[in-house]
Amino acid sequence: MSRFVAYLKMSRISNLPTVWGNCMLAIVVTGHFSWQLFLVVSLLTSLFYVSGMILNDVFDSKIDAIERPSRPIPSGQVTRKQAGIVAATLLLSAVNGLEFLYKTTTILHFAAPVLLASVILLYDIWHKGNYFSPFVMASCRFMVYVAAVLTVADQVPIFLWGIAGVAGCYIVGLTYLAMQENLQRIQNYWPALFLIAPYAYAWNNEANFVCLGLALIWSLYNFMLLYQRKIKEAVGGFICGVCLVDAMLLSTISPEYLLYFYLYFVITVCAQKFIPGT
Repeated sequence: MSRFVAYLKMSRISNLPTVWGNCMLAIVVTGHFSWQLFLVVSLLTSLFYVSGMILNDVFDSKIDAIERPSRPIPSGQVTRKQAGIVAATLLLSAVNGLEFLYKTTTILHFAAPVLLASVILLYDIWHKGNYFSPFVMASCRFMVYVAAVLTVADQVPIFLWGIAGVAGCYIVGLTYLAMQENLQRIQNYWPALFLIAPYAYAWNNEANFVCLGLALIWSLYNFMLLYQRKIKEAVGGFICGVCLVDAMLLSTISPEYLLYFYLYFVITVCAQKFIPGT
């Protein structure tokens, strides 16, 4: 049981509802949503996420032994080799699962799962000391939208490129803030400007005022936590906010399924109380 809990901690499983929201948004905007397809796509993208988080611990194990010795690998709950094997198995399963799910075999369909796996690996291997790693992390989320929409489309709709792009900007800002988590204070606030991109897009595209307001209030609350130097709590909160941002972006196109994004938000907030999101 302790090993199982260790894998749950490494996988940051509390954040999975944010991935489900990415998938739901990508499929809903095409007008071809089905629960059966959504559940399968969510499962496969969850495997991508979990494998990436576990690999993050695998590659950071030496640094964690110094900075966060209570993490599962440094504390001896799981060996680095065991975690690596589990993560590699999940990642390969996710790639093969998406390739099998796609109904068409264009170059884009073949490349999307492979590219998603590649940017996940790139981030895990090269994020420490890499000032541009937040952009790599953002590309992981960006590719989740792309990989999901290709399950129902022969190509990526133009407007989804824009939605995935501004959602990626939110991840850039969030990741820059997360990089300062162990410093006990925020040294640079300017990366937070990236967090504004989805709000600007939503405002310009006439998002539902309530959806925009809820997302904005939540972000302001987390900025207040940053000001109070509660960085870990703020970063976790901004991660939860991914669900609210997705709802806001979806409201620029369709009012359908919006309530599910708020459900994902509540689940993420509650789950982070048991399994940390960072």
